[in-house]
Amino acid sequence: MYTNLKIYFIVVFITLLIFGCKKDIEIKNVFPRDKIIAEVNDSVITLSDFSKKFKIMQSHYIDLMTTGKNILTKQEVLDRLIERKLILQEAKKIKLDVTNKEVNLVFEKLYNNDNTNKISQYEFKEEIAEQLLVEKVINNGINDKIIISDEEAKKYYNQHSEEFRQEFEVRASQILVATFEEANSIKSQLNRGEDFAKIAGEKSLSPDKINGGDLGYFGKADMPAEFVNTTFKLKIGQISDIIKTEYGYHILKVTDKKESGKVSLVSVVDTIKEKLKKERAEKEFYGWIRGLRERAKVIINEDFIKQ
Repeated sequence: MYTNLKIYFIVVFITLLIFGCKKDIEIKNVFPRDKIIAEVNDSVITLSDFSKKFKIMQSHYIDLMTTGKNILTKQEVLDRLIERKLILQEAKKIKLDVTNKEVNLVFEKLYNNDNTNKISQYEFKEEIAEQLLVEKVINNGINDKIIISDEEAKKYYNQHSEEFRQEFEVRASQILVATFEEANSIKSQLNRGEDFAKIAGEKSLSPDKINGGDLGYFGKADMPAEFVNTTFKLKIGQISDIIKTEYGYHILKVTDKKESGKVSLVSVVDTIKEKLKKERAEKEFYGWIRGLRERAKVIINEDFIKQ
């Protein structure tokens, strides 16, 4: 997702509603709650709309920046809301829509777990639908039109060699149990040729048991010294002796190794293309949203901004 403040607010707006406000930021004003503070073509933004979004955006960025200061002005927040309106109007113009199925898929994943704001299901689904529509419009207007060629990716790879240097890494799996006696019993099973991943799935106490104990690839700085000192000496396929740590008793199996050096272009070409695509999309977004705004009729209540 884009790192720029402007794109951040538009593309991941629903995230702010999901995680909610940690501080109650008061907006003092003399306008009634239904007062129109901006007109965007045939749509309006009321003070009530603004107040809700302002609190969410402000408190979220206070938490991110840990400054304790309100770093967004009313004008900045209003600009984000205007841009959101314009994008949703563009969706209507080009006949883009989201289905109930798409909304429900996101709703089921997020509502029960992350709805710390306690907003209603209707409000939550409404925000999800808008957010999905915003993303569709941006993909249609920008992302889907950007193609990064193999030659561009290769050029970036050659010009940024340091980004693609890799230290020696080991891939290993583990079985973690609470007692030495149980670890010793498991070690005997493994010595008899029983399947490491199967035993890990059945008996390990570590969360990676769901993947057969797989820890993935790691370098010397990524794991405790006890793990590194053991796994870096073992050959692929070898199983360690029992290792004691503060978490319990471990048995490790080395499943692969990666030599140090520059990673191959083929292994990172997709990552490079995605990086270049995001950078280009961020640049093109400015021109695209500026064009929408220049063609729109936008009227802002300046008294509200100044007060």
